Amino acid sequence: MCLTGIALRIALALLRSSELTWDERDYDEIARSLLGGRGFSGRYGPTAFRPPGQPVLLALVYGLAGHHRLAVVIVQAVLLGVATWAARGFARAVGLGPVLANAVAVAAALHPGLAYASTTLYPTALTAAALTLGGWWLVLAIERDSALRGASCGAALGIAGAATTYLVALVPFAVLFALFRRRVRLACTLGAIGLLPAAAWVGRNAVTLGGPVLSTQGGYNLALGAHDQATPRSGNWIAPALARERAPDDELARDLAYRTVALTWIREHPGRWALLFAARAALVLDSSGNPRSESFRLSVPALVVSGLLSFGVALSLFGLWRHRRRAVAWVAFAPLLLVAVSGGATLMKPRFRFPCDPLLASFAVAALRGIQKEKARCPEIKAAGPNKRAPAQRS
Repeated sequence: MCLTGIALRIALALLRSSELTWDERDYDEIARSLLGGRGFSGRYGPTAFRPPGQPVLLALVYGLAGHHRLAVVIVQAVLLGVATWAARGFARAVGLGPVLANAVAVAAALHPGLAYASTTLYPTALTAAALTLGGWWLVLAIERDSALRGASCGAALGIAGAATTYLVALVPFAVLFALFRRRVRLACTLGAIGLLPAAAWVGRNAVTLGGPVLSTQGGYNLALGAHDQATPRSGNWIAPALARERAPDDELARDLAYRTVALTWIREHPGRWALLFAARAALVLDSSGNPRSESFRLSVPALVVSGLLSFGVALSLFGLWRHRRRAVAWVAFAPLLLVAVSGGATLMKPRFRFPCDPLLASFAVAALRGIQKEKARCPEIKAAGPNKRAPAQRS
C-alpha cells in the first residue's frame, strides 16, 4: 500500500498545475534563500512568519535535485508512504489485528486530502509523517521503556513542531505522559530531544529578529478570526486591518500590532468571539476545503469524498470516546485537540487536520469493529431472555 500511495500522489502531481499559491511562494522563496546563503529570509528580509521545517526540507531537495517541484512531490509522496507504514504500526499498538491494521494503512495511503497536499509545497506531508511516527513510537517507548524509541519519538515530534508551530505542545504532552507512566528517564530523553528544534528556532529569532519568539504569525492569525466580518468559515480571504494606522515594517512590531487589534476586538465582543471560537473548533470535522471565497464551489464528487472523510473523523471521535480510558487514545486525541483549539482561535482549514487522520483512522476502524460486535451480541441477548444473560465475550 505504501508503493500504491506513492504512485497515486506522483500521478496526481503530474495533473496539477505548476503555479504556486501565495503560501507556497513563501516557502519556496525561503528555501531558495537558504540555498543562496542569505539565511531564513523572505521577500522582506529575515523572517519567522513561516515555521522552519518545510523550507529546510525544500532547501535539501532543491540542493540535491535542483529547483523542481516534481522532486519535492516525490519526496513528500515517500514521506506519506512512511506515514502509511507508521499508521499500520499504530493500529497494531491500538490492538487491531493484522487485517484491520492493513485497512488502516489502506485508508492512510488513499487519503485524498493528503494525496493532494503532497503535490503542494505546504508542510502537510512532513507534518503527517512526523506526527504519525511520533505517535506510534511514543506508544512503543512507553510500553517497553525504551530510551532509543524515546529519542526517536522526541525527534519525530520535534520535526512535527518545526513544520507546524502549534504542535510543539505535543512534546510537553509526551513528557507528562511518560512521567504519568513513571518513565522518568524516558521523559527526560523526550523533552531534551523533542524541544531542541523549537529551542534552536527561538534562539535564532532572538538573535536575528530581536525577540525570543516561536512565530510572528500568531497576531495576524488571531486578527483573521476577530473582526467584524469574521465568520466561522471565513479565512485569510478577508484580511484584518490595523485600526487607523499602517502596519509597522518590523515583523515583531507588526505581529504585536495585529495581536493588539485582535484582543481589543475580542474584549469588545466576548460573546460573539466565543461563538466564533466554538464554531471554528467544531469545523475540525470539516473536510470540504473551507474556508474559501464566496465564489468558490466544490464539484459533486469532491463533496462526496469530503463527506466520507468527515464521517470517518466523526467515527474516530466515537472510537476515541469508547477507548477514553486507554492511554493510546489520548496519543491520537492530543494533536486533534491542538488543531481544534488553534483553529478555533484563528481560522480553520481542512489541511490543518489532515496530518492527524492517519492516527485517527485506527479508532474509526476500532469503532466499526465495536459496532459490529454489539450487533452480533443482540440476537444472543434476545435469545437469553429477560432473566438470563448471554455468555460474556471478550472485547
